[in-house]
Amino acid sequence: MTEREGLFLYPEIFFPFPGGKVRAFFTGKIPGVDREAVCRELEASPCKLFMPVQKHTSDVIVYEDCTDDEAAIPPPPEADAVITAKTGVALGIMVADCVPALLYDEKTGVIGAVHAGWRGTAKGILANTIEKMIAAFGSRSRDIRIAIGPAIRKCCYEVDLDVLKQIEASTGAGKNKKNMTGGIFLEHPVKGPKAYIDLPEANRQQAMACGVKAENIWLSGMCTSCLPEKFNSYRREFRLGSKAPGRQGGFIIRHS
Repeated sequence: MTEREGLFLYPEIFFPFPGGKVRAFFTGKIPGVDREAVCRELEASPCKLFMPVQKHTSDVIVYEDCTDDEAAIPPPPEADAVITAKTGVALGIMVADCVPALLYDEKTGVIGAVHAGWRGTAKGILANTIEKMIAAFGSRSRDIRIAIGPAIRKCCYEVDLDVLKQIEASTGAGKNKKNMTGGIFLEHPVKGPKAYIDLPEANRQQAMACGVKAENIWLSGMCTSCLPEKFNSYRREFRLGSKAPGRQGGFIIRHS
């Protein structure tokens, strides 16, 4: 991963590609989701950045089915993931503890951006996105590369056991026994009535269950809650009394 001025995190799994076709990065709390700053870094017009209205759903938008006006004129459609095969169209999502994931199929040229909180993860939003790429554009799982950006991790994310059960059900629990001990994923420790969920790892497991190769998945390793100087965190800032935490995001464009 390369980090420019502490603002843009570039996952090296997308680089280098011949001709610099794809530009993809995750932002920190600065510039966050500032449209002008993000589009300068993307080398794209602000009117070509499409960001859906996120509602913790399992819905995936195919940008080819949208008009150009829907990218530029609010409010855009509601969904928590978007994919496109168009060049020159930037995709983005915003997060503040939830998982930002960026996808690229090097064979078909399809790109995608996913917002996966625990509800979206439990509903299979990343798996749905992969399946939509396959259905809409003929992608193959083995050709898809995924970058999973900074998000809250198990060091900080305490949840009820019911949430753990829903996460496990969406990530292949019971199917991949080498990752299991007594029915519980090793990546999600349980302490009494609570579990500590690693949302990025859960999404990595979900992608692999869809056939994405482990070596084609990149994890930032950063916890948004642990790094207040770099990232906004809903949980951390809510505990400190903020009712409107800031956001950072994940963004991707294919130029050719």
